[in-house]
Amino acid sequence: MYNYNMNVYPVKCEDGTIQWGARFLEVDGVVGAGDTPEEAMKSAYENLEVHLEFLKEDGNLIPECNVDKKYSGKIALRVSKSLHERIAECAAADGISINSYISNAIQQKVYTSIGRAEVIKNVTEKIDNTIDDLLATAEESFEISRNNLNISRDNLEMTKKIFVTSWRLPTRANNELEKRGVKENGQKIKGIF
Repeated sequence: MYNYNMNVYPVKCEDGTIQWGARFLEVDGVVGAGDTPEEAMKSAYENLEVHLEFLKEDGNLIPECNVDKKYSGKIALRVSKSLHERIAECAAADGISINSYISNAIQQKVYTSIGRAEVIKNVTEKIDNTIDDLLATAEESFEISRNNLNISRDNLEMTKKIFVTSWRLPTRANNELEKRGVKENGQKIKGIF
């Protein structure tokens, strides 16, 4: 199991309700959501498992955990009294601590400015690869269909020749036997085929 750092944060919906989101700091694009922080974390871990499976299948590197690095997770920050007051009001309205509110604001800024370009690049590459795979599959299917159509045409022509040949032979044989007056059991044979 990977021990990635996770940030859990509230999301204020248009209708005024609070939903919760969770994201891994070392793994771009893997998030979870829920009605509670626990649901968001559970969803994020489920999505992480799927994401890591895809990375392995595609032969991509698995992101490293940053827990071994010497980051304490603490930052000393000085702000004006009025900004501090506004932050406290916003945090209270969201039902979270000032530290969580500031952490979420920084995270949103960092991930939307830096992570967006990487996410767009990764998604674009995956879409391009999927389109290439679909086109290759379509071309193979078309070629198989064309070959099957050619085989069907050949079989139809062969069946036609066999039918015509098998229909003509008995007719010719009957005519020839009638001309010669061949008899069976003393009776003249007519139309034995």
